[in-house]
Amino acid sequence: MLRLFLTVSVLFWQQLAAHDKVDIFCRENHCVEPAEVIQHKNYEEKKFLHPRWLETMVHGMDINRAIETGLERLFNYSHFSNAAGTIVPISAPWGVIGQLASGKIEQTFRVYVSIVPEVISPPEPTDQTVKIVREPPSSYYLRTFDRKVDEKQYEELVKKFLRDLEQDNRHVYPRFFIALYNTHGLMQIGCRKKQLAAQDELQEVIDFCNESDCIEPAEVIQHTNYEEEEFLHFQWIGTMVHGMDLNSAIETSLDRLFNYSHFSNAAAGPLMTSSKAVAVQILSITPPPDTTFVSLR
Repeated sequence: MLRLFLTVSVLFWQQLAAHDKVDIFCRENHCVEPAEVIQHKNYEEKKFLHPRWLETMVHGMDINRAIETGLERLFNYSHFSNAAGTIVPISAPWGVIGQLASGKIEQTFRVYVSIVPEVISPPEPTDQTVKIVREPPSSYYLRTFDRKVDEKQYEELVKKFLRDLEQDNRHVYPRFFIALYNTHGLMQIGCRKKQLAAQDELQEVIDFCNESDCIEPAEVIQHTNYEEEEFLHFQWIGTMVHGMDLNSAIETSLDRLFNYSHFSNAAAGPLMTSSKAVAVQILSITPPPDTTFVSLR
């Protein structure tokens, strides 16, 4: 019993010391500051008002190789491979967003790096595999470490953190993230705190669009139970259907729209479409540019 107590005490002080190192690093650099911090037993909860980062998808690699591959694309974006042809400052943390499947970390990651808060409107990427992610106000559970780990240890630390959160009755989304602050092992493992039911549905849409080719809004304002999104150049293909219920109309319309996107067009060539998103773009009236859309949740 004494040995167990001493082990837990040592781990607690190690995590506290690592947490202090992250705080010192962020005071000296350009980290995004949380709006609220709650210290729990051996992890913390932080709320960020406007989470934003740069990311790219990497498949079929372990964590370290995925980070190396992904960061090369993200660094290229920050050094002139963007619509403005300029340098966009980025900073730690960088890392991966991943998910467990059957107790193992899937080898599909969203590799990310932070854009410094001083950059108000980052230019769009010229590389289609890179995207700027903006999310509504969110809270995260974070556990801090200061030691180098291998692939197996990453997995063990993630699973242990998830078990501890479950024991504390903390509800989180299935994806975890690993945030690295240096190359010597200073890092955080985190999970996003689950929101209310309506916000859960909104999060599903956000997760889908982060992994697909949805049109990104220029501005998002979060209200109590709905959000306001502004699109600068919104366009879609549409067709009119009469005398059917909603599901039949969607099925009939999609057949026409997919035919258009696959050679039934003046260019006689395939067009880039998002097969899931097109179902919600079947509208017969094209809105004017600079239109604000309000989506009820």
